[in-house]
Amino acid sequence: MPSIPLAHETWFGPDAFPTDWAFAAERLTLALLVAAVLLTLVVRLIATRYPGVDVAWLGRCAPFMPFAVRIHLAVSLIGLLSLGYYLSPAMDLQANVVGIVLGAVMAVCAIGMATGFHARWAAGLLLAAGPLGMSEFGFWAVAQRIDLVGLALFVAFAGAGRWSADHELGRTADPSPAAAAHAVWSLKVAAGLALILVAFAEKLAVPGMAVHFLAQNPEFNLAQQAGLGWSDLEFARVAGVIEVLFGLLVISGALSQACVLLAGIPFNATLWFFGTTELVGHLPIYGAMLVLLVYASDPQLRPAVSALWPFGRRPLASVRSALEPTPATGVARRRAMPAQFPATRLRPRPDAGAELPCDGAGMTQADSPARVLVAYASKHGSTAEIAEAIAAELRSQGLDADARRAGAVDDLAGYDAVVLGSAVYMKRWRREARHLLRKQARALAGKPFWIFSSGPFGEKPDPAWSEPPKVIEEAERLGAREHVVFGGRLPLEPSSFIERAMVRDTPPEVADLRDWDEVRRWAAGVAGALSARVGGDEALVGHDR
Repeated sequence: MPSIPLAHETWFGPDAFPTDWAFAAERLTLALLVAAVLLTLVVRLIATRYPGVDVAWLGRCAPFMPFAVRIHLAVSLIGLLSLGYYLSPAMDLQANVVGIVLGAVMAVCAIGMATGFHARWAAGLLLAAGPLGMSEFGFWAVAQRIDLVGLALFVAFAGAGRWSADHELGRTADPSPAAAAHAVWSLKVAAGLALILVAFAEKLAVPGMAVHFLAQNPEFNLAQQAGLGWSDLEFARVAGVIEVLFGLLVISGALSQACVLLAGIPFNATLWFFGTTELVGHLPIYGAMLVLLVYASDPQLRPAVSALWPFGRRPLASVRSALEPTPATGVARRRAMPAQFPATRLRPRPDAGAELPCDGAGMTQADSPARVLVAYASKHGSTAEIAEAIAAELRSQGLDADARRAGAVDDLAGYDAVVLGSAVYMKRWRREARHLLRKQARALAGKPFWIFSSGPFGEKPDPAWSEPPKVIEEAERLGAREHVVFGGRLPLEPSSFIERAMVRDTPPEVADLRDWDEVRRWAAGVAGALSARVGGDEALVGHDR
């Protein structure tokens, strides 16, 4: 069967080869290993001046890395189990009690990772799977899957993350900076050690295995194909040292973007030759490389990737602190409207949304009322009615307020402040509201502005589905003062099968959960904030309703 040097020989060939540490201790081997260490130090030195490239679209994927890790683990575990393997293709499960128990452990871990339900418990069970497997397969075979330890610890520190049952149930949030640093450190160290262990287990400490492998596939001695004339033993030596070098670079965390892209070439090339077995076996490493690539593309997370020891002088205290529950980044939850609908008060940038020069009655220094745009995106008219009520209350407070469809707003010239709202469907604003937020980002960043969402109705509405996380994140970046969720209303004229089913199955008394008194109180708070004299950010965001 054809292969290339970075494939796992133990997965596809006989493993009854003697250990020969004398080969690893030869002067040439030691010299090459020392060169790998020195090259790693040089790369770290270079990284102090050129740490990496900011790739905004990759960096924005960072909050979803716990999900990516979980899915890589879940698919790998289920795939290996379906092929009759335990943790790696080198460990065959037997049809006996031990095999059934070990298989059940893998299945439970996979389900927990895929669903994100009690994901930290699933991570703990995966950590326990190593010692359990050693009783059947021995230490060395299991130790070569130390990369799974890193991914399990990543989930333990970072939590299940977004797109998980734990996140939807409020058990977890995005990891704190400390938790992210601990998570990525555990992941990179374990992944690097796995590469180094495999280099010794299949080449440097067991050269007979590598030589046998290349003898069966002479066309994959790449040095001979390039005309260098290296023997299979010489090529195995160099290939093993290269794997050690990649492992050291991964542990170092320096220039991770370049290292991941380079390592990805041989790792992905093996898929062409070994197909499914190689894929399910390497998926955890692919997940680790993805995390390193994404985190290293974010200037705020990049230092965590290259950190050699993020735990400080009191590692246990640091770990306990990192594992403490953390609320969603930048958002403090408050109660608003009916108690089941939370509002989010956004923490603005210190320089965002300049204060309006005005007198105590909401008049600008030019003796004219402050002009406020209330823009909205509505499908069935419910959100439009909320926007009209907000504008009416602002006018009653002495402000000049216009309620307009978001799609009809071309620019914000002439407006001193903005209120932007939208109906929410499956955590997403309507397109015209999202478009206005993006198109007028620069103008919004220079004005006081608020955002609201509407949507919840029914007997037990889930407010989590009415908070658009991407919109909240973008609005907070621009300096929005607050986001509030207002109750919604069932469509009066349902136009689809789903809408007709909702109208049919929803009791009339909970078909419209809009609280007009609450809407007016909130709008009055906005008017009061705009009417206040310069008093810092808290004067704008701390109004009570």
